[in-house]
Amino acid sequence: MAGTLRPRAVIFDDKSGRPISGYIFGPKTAHRSFEQNLAIGKPVTTSAAHQNEDKPENAVDGWVDLSKYWGAGPAPQWWKLDLQKEYSLDRIQVFPFWDNVRCYQYTLEVSTDNNKSWKQVVDNSKNTTPESEKGH
Repeated sequence: MAGTLRPRAVIFDDKSGRPISGYIFGPKTAHRSFEQNLAIGKPVTTSAAHQNEDKPENAVDGWVDLSKYWGAGPAPQWWKLDLQKEYSLDRIQVFPFWDNVRCYQYTLEVSTDNNKSWKQVVDNSKNTTPESEKGH
């Protein structure tokens, strides 16, 4: 069977053994890094079914990767994360698909009462800056 070879390299943390960075080589290279965070593996729900392999769970696997993400259309869509308990957060970092051309407009809201009320904490609804691997 003929196919395309896409070698992958992963860098692991010596102490924890967790992946911390990586790279996929081939026709479509993708920056990969592992971002340890509270959202990893937590349940998610969305307003629409995912497209192809672009499952909502991809957004909470810890990997910042152009070849594996959540995608749904047409816009607008929503994506909801359940952290399963209350946390005190000092930041929320979003890594949209980046190609230094597209920009995404969105808001972020939080709820501490089982989804009864929501408070907007980020308003990026007028964003016109192209996305980069640094995220927001």
